[in-house]
Amino acid sequence: MNKFESSALNIKEMLTLEQRDNISVLSSLDIGKIPVAEIVLVYLGLKPSTEVSIYEWNEDINNIFIKLEKMGLVVFKKEIKKEKGRLIGDLVVAKDENTAKELMGCNADSEHSEYGKLMGFPQTAIDAFGNEDLLLEEDEYPPEVDKLIFNFKLSKKGYKEEVELMQRWTEVIKAVSPELYQELFS
Repeated sequence: MNKFESSALNIKEMLTLEQRDNISVLSSLDIGKIPVAEIVLVYLGLKPSTEVSIYEWNEDINNIFIKLEKMGLVVFKKEIKKEKGRLIGDLVVAKDENTAKELMGCNADSEHSEYGKLMGFPQTAIDAFGNEDLLLEEDEYPPEVDKLIFNFKLSKKGYKEEVELMQRWTEVIKAVSPELYQELFS
């Protein structure tokens, strides 16, 4: 057992019955498995927030909103628009209202540093984003990256720690929701 598996199992053992039930509800949301995994990490306090796009073929946006709020998550509808006949709603999900409000007001394109922090990305990855000289070339990524749920652009300077964070997040999902983990890799 590696250090990430051990840490993830400790998190699983500390979950209350209500938290386990909530993770089960989250795992069954019809919004895509990676967005569900990101929300699970927010729910567990391992990511400050996330932003999720909901399409018309997903579960009803209002049902999702209600389910997440019942779990104590703060949810804001960032944007609802029609795009090529598909209803798209962007939801901001956080553990606390201040973080949710910050993400609501953050433009990912023009405020990538603040956005990255709110999404829980490491500072080294945030600093390298958009700067080709600081980014690790994708063909130089460690092979274990292919076995991880989460991914973001890796920096030359901090890629080892960045991969460790993605490994930790992946192991937590594997421990607290094995079904979700299996669906992500099937």
